[in-house]
Amino acid sequence: MYTNILLSAKRRQKYLRRFRLPFAVNSLLAGIAFIILPSSLHAQEAPLTPRVKVMEASILIGFSGFSSADNSLQNFKTLSPNSTILARDFSDFSISDGNVVNASSVFSALIGFSFRDKEGMGRKLNPVLRVGITFSNVGAIGLSMNRTTNTPYDTLVSNQTGNITTVDSVYYESVFADYSATQLQLDGSIIWRTAGPSRWSLFGGAGLRFGWGLNASTTVSSYSDSYLSIGDNFANRDFVDTRSDFERFRNENSFSASAYLPFGLDYRLGDNPFWSRIHFAAELRPSLSVQNIPELETVVAPSFSMVFGWRVTW
Repeated sequence: MYTNILLSAKRRQKYLRRFRLPFAVNSLLAGIAFIILPSSLHAQEAPLTPRVKVMEASILIGFSGFSSADNSLQNFKTLSPNSTILARDFSDFSISDGNVVNASSVFSALIGFSFRDKEGMGRKLNPVLRVGITFSNVGAIGLSMNRTTNTPYDTLVSNQTGNITTVDSVYYESVFADYSATQLQLDGSIIWRTAGPSRWSLFGGAGLRFGWGLNASTTVSSYSDSYLSIGDNFANRDFVDTRSDFERFRNENSFSASAYLPFGLDYRLGDNPFWSRIHFAAELRPSLSVQNIPELETVVAPSFSMVFGWRVTW
C-alpha cells in the first residue's frame, strides 16, 4: 500500500511538470494581447487622415499687363539686325518718355492641396497650397519714336473778311518696336481664405512662377501720313498719302520668373451638397517679373494680372 501511494505522488509531479510550460506560454500571450489589442482596436476605430490631400481645382482666364521701359534703338537693332525700317537715321526723331504697358491674355490651371491638422483626425482650412501652370504672352521691352515735319504750302485770304489762313504740308512718321515672348510657367502659391456661413469670402496669399519664354520675337512697324493742314482745326486736314510697313524677327527662347501677391473675392454658388462645391472667383495678382533676354540682358519690371474663373472643391 505504501508503494502505491509513492507511485501516485510521482505521477502527480510528472503531470504538473508536463503542464507547467504551456501555462507560462499562455500567460505571456495573454500579456501581449492585453498590450496590443487596445491600441489595435483604437487604430481601427480612428485611422489617421492623410497628411496631404487634393481638395480643389481651378480654371482662371483674364489679362496681364507688363510695364516695359522704352529701350534704346541700338538694343532693337541687335534684336533685329536685318531690319530695313531701323536701318535709317533717326537722329531727328523724338523718343517717347515713360513706360509702355503691354496687355495680353493669361490662362491658369491649378489644383489645391489641404494639410492634416495637429491631431491627425481632420484637415486644416488654411492654408491651401496651389500648384499648376500659367500661360501668357508678355512684351518685355518696347520703343516708340516719331517725327513731324511742317512745310508752308499756301496762304488763303478771305474775300469777305480779309482773314488770312495758312496752309501747311505736314509729314508725320512713327516707328514702333516691341520684343515679346510666350510665357509658359510653373505656378505655386499659398492661399488663406476667410471662413463663415456667408457665400462670399476673401482670400490672399503669396506665389511664385518660373518657366520659359517661348516663341520670342521682335516686331518693328512704321507708319507715315502726308496731309495738308488748313489752319489749326484738326478737321480741316486733307490727307494726301498714308503708308505703313511691318517686320518680324525670331529671337532665342528665354527664362522668366515672377513673384506675386494673389488676392481677391470668392462666391459659393449654393448651400446644397452639389452647388456648395462650385465657386466663382475674381483674383488680382500684382507681380514683380524677371525676364532674361539672351541677346541683351535681364529685364526686371512690375506687372499685374486680373483673372476670373471657376473653383471646384471636394
